[in-house]
Amino acid sequence: MATESIRPLALSSVALSEFVATLSNRNTRQVYAFAIRDVLGDVDSFLALDPAGKESFLLRWAAANRERLSSSSLRLRVAAVKAFCDSRNVQLNWRRVVKSIPPGGRTKKRAVSLEELRTLFETSDVRGKFIISLMASSGIRVGAWDWLSMRDLVPRPSGIGELTVYRGEPEEYTTFVSSECIKLFGAYLKERKRDGEKLGPEGPLLRNPVNPRAPGRRVARSGGTSVKTWLYRRWGRHGLGGGSREFKSSHGFRRFFKTRLEWAGMKTLFVEKLMGHALGLADSYTDFGPELEREYLKFQHALCIDRALQAEEEAERKVEESRAALQRQVDELKEAYMLSRVRQDRLEAKVEEALAKVTRAKRLLAGNLEEAE
Repeated sequence: MATESIRPLALSSVALSEFVATLSNRNTRQVYAFAIRDVLGDVDSFLALDPAGKESFLLRWAAANRERLSSSSLRLRVAAVKAFCDSRNVQLNWRRVVKSIPPGGRTKKRAVSLEELRTLFETSDVRGKFIISLMASSGIRVGAWDWLSMRDLVPRPSGIGELTVYRGEPEEYTTFVSSECIKLFGAYLKERKRDGEKLGPEGPLLRNPVNPRAPGRRVARSGGTSVKTWLYRRWGRHGLGGGSREFKSSHGFRRFFKTRLEWAGMKTLFVEKLMGHALGLADSYTDFGPELEREYLKFQHALCIDRALQAEEEAERKVEESRAALQRQVDELKEAYMLSRVRQDRLEAKVEEALAKVTRAKRLLAGNLEEAE
């Protein structure tokens, strides 16, 4: 759920205000407050109901909103209400409530293709290219934009960027963005500075579009809904919008990330870790450490969108591969030379030993000859 579609926190219910105040993350406060009000309406009237009345209310609400909301949106709202009720020690049969929500089912939508991304990329401004590159090279969910601040994207000495997703939340994880994305990020920040924006670590990673005709426009965070709407409209302009589309306008990026990396040869375990998926026992027994960044560096070329930059990256990769191959040849020649030196030294030692034996034999023979005379 996106923050820009959420009304300011004007909470008439004291109980709801107290609950929201316990939430540490600003975006979570906004999302949960909106979700709870959307479901309950008059919070205090809901709390006044007995347990059976509360369950009946939630079941009727879920049934009445099946057409308006998706399964995931229904579950998100019910989860927010459950967290609120738990804070008030309200015990309900939540399994019954959750089971009343229809399953979402697995989507048959495919990943967006590289050529389709390029069509979108090449007709976008710097801000749009940054959005596309970050989503394609990190695999984040579109809703993650609600949380992303300037401090969450840190350039690395290797040229790529480290991205902290859902900072401060239980789902927090770290992934990377490509060197292409970091270059676009630098260009995007220059544009924002020219507009007079004072950049800070708590500022939004993505803001409302800069308007050259209205410099100094108030900075507002662009969250998940804003990005999703922008993508949907951009796909539509290229004839890829509407219900006939074979991929989801935003989640197709996540599928693109997974598919491209696995096709390039990255192990699934690393791909899942970069996507923020829970790995079960692997999380406890696998120390990814610097290896995760090295793996990303090795395969980031598969996530590059800009044709010119990809050609440059590919040329650099081939040069690096050639350099590495030459270095291996040099090392092999050095090793062969050292082995030949060792063999030569051994051979010389054997020759000297043989000569010494010949010398001793000559002396012995000369002594015997003298005795015989």
